[in-house]
Amino acid sequence: MGESYMVICSACQHRFRVTSGPGMRFLVFHCDTCGRDKGIGFDDFGAEFTRLPEGIGPYSLERERDQESPVELRPERARIRQHVEDTAGGCPCGGAFRLDAIARCPDCGSDRYVNDPNAEQILYD
Repeated sequence: MGESYMVICSACQHRFRVTSGPGMRFLVFHCDTCGRDKGIGFDDFGAEFTRLPEGIGPYSLERERDQESPVELRPERARIRQHVEDTAGGCPCGGAFRLDAIARCPDCGSDRYVNDPNAEQILYD
């Protein structure tokens, strides 16, 4: 399940929306340089992605989740992760969209922010 919520940048106080986590039929990437987000539907990753090997789910391809996977599946997870990140492509800023990249303030580029206490969190499938 993914989420979308408003945050306040700790460096410049700018309010902006952060979107993270997968939906039922798409993955969310962030640029590894500017933090911009991009959603891509599972269908855009090709037929191979719809037939993932048992034990490798489309919702948990981040590197941090590798430790939860059996050792023998980790090379295949890395190959699939590379495929989806290659499909996500480059960002207009010159960076690349990655599963493990974090959101950044669009004004100052900081990756330090706090949840806006006056805004609602949105959960999506």
